Parts: sequence; structure tokens; C-alpha cells
Amino acid sequence: MKNKKMLLKYGLIVLVIIILVFGGIVLTRKDNESGKTIETMENKVGMEVAYDIIVEIKGEVKHPGIYTLPKDTRIQDLISLAGGLTVDADSSSLNLASKLSDGMVVVVPRKSTTSEQKNDKININSATISELSSLPGIGSSLAQRIIDYRTTNGFFTSTEEIKNVSGIGDALYNKIKDYITV
Repeated sequence: MKNKKMLLKYGLIVLVIIILVFGGIVLTRKDNESGKTIETMENKVGMEVAYDIIVEIKGEVKHPGIYTLPKDTRIQDLISLAGGLTVDADSSSLNLASKLSDGMVVVVPRKSTTSEQKNDKININSATISELSSLPGIGSSLAQRIIDYRTTNGFFTSTEEIKNVSGIGDALYNKIKDYITV
């Protein structure tokens, strides 16, 4: 009877050790392409799962970069692997439960400041191509012409001056005038 209790006790200890060793949730490994350490996931029984997708995360996360993940990974899992959100992150526009797909880019935006919330107009003297392209009727080539114009001629002194850019006439100006500022 004493031997059975002792055998049972040691058996349980060995079982706990096996579970701790093989039942981990996150391992680290070296990314073959970049050489940096990235985190990989395991399934519930501790077996490493197949990696089917490669995704990128940028913006307000602690470790932006490219991650190799199982195909059923969700945005929330990717954010966790990327070290979590920064204090400036605004995840309200993200669906954290969405599944990721191969080649996907997840951008975690920054919280807008109080002054940005009051004036959500795009400053045509400092706007990027993507910001300008978000204006109605402005594509990337016209956005580039706006940037080229201000580079060549200096900053715009009024919003109406944008009509000097080739391709922006009165009709297009009337579409965008409520969305721009200098």
C-alpha cells in the first residue's frame, strides 16, 4: 500500500513536469529572414502548429514587424505577439476578433489629440500622399502633383491657391474646400 501511494505521488510529479515542459503557450524562435527573435504559437497539447500566413503589423504596437502565424490567428493574437498596444494606440477602429489572412497589413492608429479632433481638416502644406488621396476626387497622382507644386512654389498661402495645381479646377476645389486647411 505504501509503495502504491509513493508510486502515485511520483507519477503525478512526473506528469506535472511533462505538462509544464510541453504545455507552454508561447515559444520564441529566430526569424530566418531578419534574424530577429519572434514569437510562435502552439496548440492546446503543446505541439507547434503549421505556419500558413505571413502578416505585418505597424503603428502603435510595441514591436511592429512581420510575423509568421497559423492561418486561423486573429488580430488580437497578432497584437499580443507584437508586445501589445502602446499608450497612444487607438484600437477602436480595429475588429480585434477578425481572422488574419496571408499578406495582410494591420495598422494600429494613434489616438488623435484634442486639437486634431477639433480640426480634422487636412493641411495641404504638410499632408502626405495618402492623406491627400483621402480627399474626394484626389487620387495618388493628383496628390503627388500637389506635393510637387508646394515643393516648387513654396507653401500654399490660402486653400484657393490649390487651384493652381494642374487638374484642380473650381468643381474639384468645391468638393474638397471643406476638408482642407493651410
